[in-house]
Amino acid sequence: MADITSSLTSGELLLVARKRIGLSQSEMASFHGTTRTKYGKMERDQMEPNGVKLPTIGSLATHEEAMILRRRAGHTQKEIAGEIGLSRHWVSKMETGQAPCERLLGGMNG
Repeated sequence: MADITSSLTSGELLLVARKRIGLSQSEMASFHGTTRTKYGKMERDQMEPNGVKLPTIGSLATHEEAMILRRRAGHTQKEIAGEIGLSRHWVSKMETGQAPCERLLGGMNG
């Protein structure tokens, strides 16, 4: 899989950083002094992250790249789960690095 780190949007940077530290959108919104709705829009690149410092995240792990590529393709976890014969919960575990993501990557490439 090609390294996509250099092409991450501001929303993708916020998403990866939040997932890495294990906080909810509500918790991150509170930390940044905004609402969960606005923070979610920032993560989806529907709103500029004004007043929110963009993190430096370094390289992406394979499961993080898979999550970003799925989102860029416009697929839900449920859709990917159906394609690879697993539950949405299992896809979620793969995208957070709690389960091996080889099947996830195969489902996204095929």
